[in-house]
Amino acid sequence: MWHHRCHFYLNANFVEEMVILEAWSAGKPVIVTHNGGPAEFVWHNVTGLKTHADDGALAWGICELLRNREHGQWMAVTAVRRLKRPSPGIPWPRNGGSLSLHVVGEAGKRGPCR
Repeated sequence: MWHHRCHFYLNANFVEEMVILEAWSAGKPVIVTHNGGPAEFVWHNVTGLKTHADDGALAWGICELLRNREHGQWMAVTAVRRLKRPSPGIPWPRNGGSLSLHVVGEAGKRGPCR
């Protein structure tokens, strides 16, 4: 499957929840926006990064994961552990969706992440 070749998943969509579970299952860190379903179950800086839904904030998330790949891997491992042992009272995605990967042009406009 192609998701194993990715370094991370960026989900700028407000409703695609299943893609987060797919990313975690593939051992990849995730970036989500504060809006929408995924924000309810992604813990910022623990199981993924949360940003605002604008190009600059999404570019920040991309740069954070590129700058600190070890932390990104740690978040992915933490998320996989969480998948294997769900805790009562923690919201989980209720409905599936199609796999989506969003590329944000803002990151490319700014040049290399500093």
